[in-house]
Amino acid sequence: MKLRKYITPFITLVFLVVALSGLLMLFHLFDGYTEVMHESLGLVFVIFAIFHILVNWKSLKIHFGKKVFFPARHCRSSGFNGVCYTSKR
Repeated sequence: MKLRKYITPFITLVFLVVALSGLLMLFHLFDGYTEVMHESLGLVFVIFAIFHILVNWKSLKIHFGKKVFFPARHCRSSGFNGVCYTSKR
């Protein structure tokens, strides 16, 4: 699918800009501009992250269906939102 070719680099770029603006906000540099940019691009990041998941859903289902991810599936299915402790078998 052609969308994958563009979505992944774009979401990576937006993530880096949001991370940089978060650091600028932490150190109170360019306060007014940084906050607006951070909030706006944060929303863009969330929208494109959802779009990225939808485009790659088939691959993600295969990837997370492997036995390596059993603890993650167990935590999700148990409804436990905190830290999940699993015992070795």
